[in-house]
Amino acid sequence: MLAAMAGHDAVRHHDVYADLAKLREKGLPRLRLLDLTSLLGVARTIIPEDELDDPIVIEQALRRGVARLGGGSYGEVAALLFGLVGAARGLGPRERREAASDALSCSSAETFRTRHQKSMVSDLADQLLNLCAEMRLRNARTEMERGYPGESRLAVQWVERFEAYYRIWTQAYALGADLTACRSTLLEPDRPYDEAPDTSDSGHLTYTQEDQAGGYARFALYHFAGFEWELRQFMARFGGLWLLSTPEAELTAQEAVYRVSWHVTPFNERDHSWLRTALNDTRGQELHGFLQFVDSSTIGQITCSDWLTWVESCECSWDLATAPTSDYFPVAPQYEGISTGCQLHSVVAACSHYCRLIDGEWLRIADWYHLPPGRTISLPVDSEALYALYRTTTHHLVLPPAIN
Repeated sequence: MLAAMAGHDAVRHHDVYADLAKLREKGLPRLRLLDLTSLLGVARTIIPEDELDDPIVIEQALRRGVARLGGGSYGEVAALLFGLVGAARGLGPRERREAASDALSCSSAETFRTRHQKSMVSDLADQLLNLCAEMRLRNARTEMERGYPGESRLAVQWVERFEAYYRIWTQAYALGADLTACRSTLLEPDRPYDEAPDTSDSGHLTYTQEDQAGGYARFALYHFAGFEWELRQFMARFGGLWLLSTPEAELTAQEAVYRVSWHVTPFNERDHSWLRTALNDTRGQELHGFLQFVDSSTIGQITCSDWLTWVESCECSWDLATAPTSDYFPVAPQYEGISTGCQLHSVVAACSHYCRLIDGEWLRIADWYHLPPGRTISLPVDSEALYALYRTTTHHLVLPPAIN
């Protein structure tokens, strides 16, 4: 398959643009009479259905390209310009241009022609080439899963895409781990973080188990901001397009990242935006600087307070000695004490689901990169298990307190 498509790499933007300009001028009803070699090559890559006639393949690819221009007036205008909408199919080039001009609220069809038409056709050519490149990547993945040589250039592109997936993975895993650590700290029966009372009349503890848990909660806020920031970078770089082994896997990834944000009930889209901005404005995007930024502003203090209140709403419990078997963190329904209605653990479950999905997707093609044979999907190092082991092998717990 890849070898058959190699010739399409020679197709350039100006070739596709020229064919689109010809098609726009002549109209879809004359599609069978036109020589559109470059456009056909791209369309056949996007829609590799041998039983379909060339004109049908070109029109279907054209519709996909217009859809990639987005909804709203811009996509509607492009559809009118090429006769893809209703009665516009039978109109001549001037009438289609006039309809597109009206839809875009231009002063005249000539203004539309000089200011918008060329850039719109050029944009459509870009979208078709993007669809073509994505299909080559999808087919390259299939070849890699089968252990075929494939193209090194496409393999490198897959590494770049998985780098983006794993930047999101890093924040998702840290978010799930810190939320889990926050709650599990409160479940420790011997409360190892409680320090001796101070010498004042109040007799209050200088540092408590709740202080330690609160530190983990603040760390989790930092990683939630990082998750939102990395997701936005993924949107900017790849258009939010997940290219995984199956459409079901792509939908699962989309749903997992959506659920991570959705279940953080105190925050809306503007809160997400503020957190991304705060992290972006923090030097080096470091944890310490981010928390200082949060503490130094009124909106940051309110945001953090809402976050801590949300974290404290979790009343779930589980056996700390039981390590997860199928998820990266303790989640329902594997643990009876964890409620399926708990918003915090819904976030943790979504983080675990995303991490496991991406790990599994990577291992499907990892052999192509000559990694050690026989690798299987396994859970990463369990921080809860490491902590339990540490507790059992030390006589006295001496750990630095979390930053509050």
